[in-house]
Amino acid sequence: MTQLQVRTVFQRVLKHYPEVGPVNLDRLRVTDTIVIEAPDGEKSLSEAILNSCFPHADTGLEYVHYTSFRTLEKVVATGQWRLYWVIRRLDEAEYQTFCHDHGLDGYLDVDPRTNGRRFVDMCRDLFYTSFTRLPSRNETDMWHNFADQGRGVRLVFRIRPVLKRAELRPVRYQNQLLRTLIQKLQEACKIQLQRSLVLMGISRIGAFYLPMAFNIEDETRLLIKRFDMSDMSDLSQNPWAVVQNDDVHQYLPLPLNEDNEFCRIDLVRVDAGPRCSEEEMHRELRKNPRFAHLAPLLKVGDAMTNNEHEEARRRAYFFAIERGGGKLPPYHPDLATGDFCRAAGEVRAQRLVK
Repeated sequence: MTQLQVRTVFQRVLKHYPEVGPVNLDRLRVTDTIVIEAPDGEKSLSEAILNSCFPHADTGLEYVHYTSFRTLEKVVATGQWRLYWVIRRLDEAEYQTFCHDHGLDGYLDVDPRTNGRRFVDMCRDLFYTSFTRLPSRNETDMWHNFADQGRGVRLVFRIRPVLKRAELRPVRYQNQLLRTLIQKLQEACKIQLQRSLVLMGISRIGAFYLPMAFNIEDETRLLIKRFDMSDMSDLSQNPWAVVQNDDVHQYLPLPLNEDNEFCRIDLVRVDAGPRCSEEEMHRELRKNPRFAHLAPLLKVGDAMTNNEHEEARRRAYFFAIERGGGKLPPYHPDLATGDFCRAAGEVRAQRLVK
C-alpha cells in the first residue's frame, strides 16, 4: 500500500470538512493493522481532526453552574472548585458511549491486570467539571434539576485553561443521524484500507461525548487528564499531590480567583435562585474576603453614614491583618475590596439589632 493511496482516502473525506483546515497528510503511517500519525510527539494531524469534531470553547464568554446552597457554602468555606474523576458518572453511560459509537473495542475489553474494563481505569485519570452557557437554553429545568428546585444558586465563572494541561470544550451529544468526522474516517480506513484508524489524544476526547438524553444540559466541560510528572517537567512540584478523596470519589481541588498549574477559574457573580433568599446568599459570600465583593451591600438611597464608613474601614484593617496571619499583607485590590465589603456588611447588619 502506497502513501498516495492513504492520502487519497483521507482527502476524499476531509474535502467535506473545511473547518479542519490545511493538514499534512504525509504524517500518516501505515502498519499491517492500523493507520496512525507519525509518533514523534507533534500530533498536529490528530488534533486538527479531533478539534473539528470537538472544538474548544470560547474562553471570552462566561459559563455558569447551577447548584445547591450547600455547595455555595462549601465553595465560600474552602475557596476552591472541585473537579471529580469521570468514573463518578459511569452509571450514566459516560465514556462507554463514545467507545461503542467509535469502534474503540480495545477500551471496552477487560484488562487482565485489573480485571476491569480498560476504559474504567482510564476514567480514573480524567477529572472534569460541568458548566453551561448564558443564557441557559433550558433555564427552568436547570434551576429545578440542579439547584434544589430553585432554592439554590447559579455560579457565574470565567475560565482560562492552561494550554496542554486543561481543555474546555462543549459536549457533543450522540446523534445517529449526524456521524462525526472521526467515524467517517474510521469507516473509510476500514473499508478502503482494511486497517483501523488510531488518533493521538482520542482517550481524552471521549469524555466530551454523551448520550442524547443529556442534551437538555447543553454542557460545556472542563477536563484535566492526570499525567506523570515527566509530562510536566517545567514544574518544580507535583501538582497532583493535592488530589483528595471524599470517601467515595477522588477530586482535584483548584483555587478560585487565583492562577494555578491547570486552569484559572474566576467566580465573577452569584445569582440567587427563584426560591433562594438573596440576603442569605450575600451574607454567605461575605464570610470569605475573596468573594465578599460579589455581594452588593447597599441599595439605592441606603448609603452608610460617615461614622459607619469609618467603622467599616477600621474593621477592614483588622480583617486584612487576620488574613495576613497577624501582620498587614501585601496589598491586593480584590482581597482589600473583599475585606471592606465584609466589614461594611457587618456594620450595616448592626442596624437590624438596634
